[in-house]
Amino acid sequence: MQQGDLRRLTALTLWLVAILMAFAFSSWRMHDLHSRSEAILSTRASAVAEEISSLLAIPGWDLEVQVVRPVVFAAMRNPELYAVKIARGDILLEGQRRGRTEELEPWDGVLTERTVQAISPILSDTGQVGTVEVYLRVDKTLDPAHAANAQEMLRFFLSVFLATLCFVLYLCSCGELAQFSKSARRFWDWFVTSLGNVCARRNQDSKVIRSLDGRGPAIDLEAAHILQTITAQCPDLGSALFVHVFAHGPQILSRLLAEENYEALLHLLGLLERSAPCLGAFALQHAATAAREAVQSGEGVFSAEVEACISALEKVLKALQSQN
Repeated sequence: MQQGDLRRLTALTLWLVAILMAFAFSSWRMHDLHSRSEAILSTRASAVAEEISSLLAIPGWDLEVQVVRPVVFAAMRNPELYAVKIARGDILLEGQRRGRTEELEPWDGVLTERTVQAISPILSDTGQVGTVEVYLRVDKTLDPAHAANAQEMLRFFLSVFLATLCFVLYLCSCGELAQFSKSARRFWDWFVTSLGNVCARRNQDSKVIRSLDGRGPAIDLEAAHILQTITAQCPDLGSALFVHVFAHGPQILSRLLAEENYEALLHLLGLLERSAPCLGAFALQHAATAAREAVQSGEGVFSAEVEACISALEKVLKALQSQN
């Protein structure tokens, strides 16, 4: 390896390491902020629930609707709360949640926002008399965390920009920028060529009709489309090509009919309709036409016409195979 290549490889390695380290630090920081925010939300929701349950556990109060309703409405003045629900056993005494317009609505068990739930029992001298459920709004209380995440993303992009700038300046100082640009251009041309080959291969593969499970026989559409030209120039070769293309045609037609794949069935019948006259198989052409028209009518009763086309195709294939 030449000294210039070694310098370029070392600089490129350091650039990649710098980017990976910046990405790792930013990801770790964002994950840490998210974990801390969730812990803070859970603690805050538990504190609000315990505060409400302590207020309702004052001796001398009976846990009735007239008592809990003012407490719920007073607690819902906090914009961080999404819903507050107070129950006595299985009986809901009072519950309010925020609607889409921020107005309070009776509790119906529907959560339209991300929330953190906290449950606290209401205790009295005789034991537990009820429960308080508090739902804290995640999106409203995580604004500082979202701002910190945005700062981390900005820091990451700035780190990438600075690392790239140092890399380019180093290449300029060593006079290697032009050579590196040529290498990068060659890599880009190779990438574009490879991508074009993949797309072309997929387009070629899409020209084949297969059974629905992907493991059955296939119909080569390109060979079917050029069948008429080849037959006009060389009838014998056209017969062999017809046998090659539609050798599994009867099985595929039966399969498509059974699986109700009408789109592929119409396409295959159209191929038969256009290819049969090339060999003088006009009976097959008429059978394919009748089957195609029956399928296109959409009446749902066309199995007889398709079976007749399958039978005609089998006869043509047997006759051509016996000639060969």
